Amino acid sequence: MEVRRYSDAPFVEVVQDIAPVQFRLGLRHHRDCEKRDRVKRLFTESEGLVMSRLPPIVPAVLISCWAATAAFAQPIHTDPRYYRVTGVAADDVLNIRSAPTASAEIVGKFEPGAQPVEVLDTDKGWARVIIGEGMGWASADYLEPIQMSPIGDSTLPAGLLCAGTEPFWSLHIDRESVTYSAAGAEDRVMSVVKADGFAGAGPGTNFVIASGEGSSITAVVSNQRCSDGMSDRDYPRRIDVVLSGADGVTGLTGCCRVPVN
Repeated sequence: MEVRRYSDAPFVEVVQDIAPVQFRLGLRHHRDCEKRDRVKRLFTESEGLVMSRLPPIVPAVLISCWAATAAFAQPIHTDPRYYRVTGVAADDVLNIRSAPTASAEIVGKFEPGAQPVEVLDTDKGWARVIIGEGMGWASADYLEPIQMSPIGDSTLPAGLLCAGTEPFWSLHIDRESVTYSAAGAEDRVMSVVKADGFAGAGPGTNFVIASGEGSSITAVVSNQRCSDGMSDRDYPRRIDVVLSGADGVTGLTGCCRVPVN
């Protein structure tokens, strides 16, 4: 068996002898996902190609093709916008209210200079934001737009925090590293190999590939409203993850946001 260019994602070429015919398969990002059934047969029926014999990043890239298929079938909304709290005195706070009106109940607060404030929607001078375990509205008069540093060649902002349940896990994606955490296990810190968008898909869908310490991860992040099923938060992004390591390959789905510092 010969595996070539597996670190040069998103293109992976796997060459495998399946007697009596040599089988060649090329995957070129999500537009070749129609070949996923052929990929599945290759992994499950061939005695010669065993997933555990592949470099960890290879099955992750291949399986992410299937995860991406579901993501592309859903509506994509625009990127969230990011702001800094401004015009608030050092001894004061910016109140977050339950509805877009100054008479609504206060459900949270932002400190002066807090950033990045992730805005999901606006309504007549009010900005809808994540606060605590739910959502709230902040006066847009006290929010100043800021630019976020991207992760690699993608449109994803550095500092993205993603999480899921059953099992509980989290993924912190920064410019150069990805940290995977799960209950009862040591954190896995991996280096970003590639982060980019999908050709022809617009800026709303991106992928991140990272590897290190015997593990690899492939994540497809799309601009879709997402719920964790446990809180009243309305997340702006969905993530589909394939995690590969010594304990096998696991598929995970969760939601993403950028927390306020």
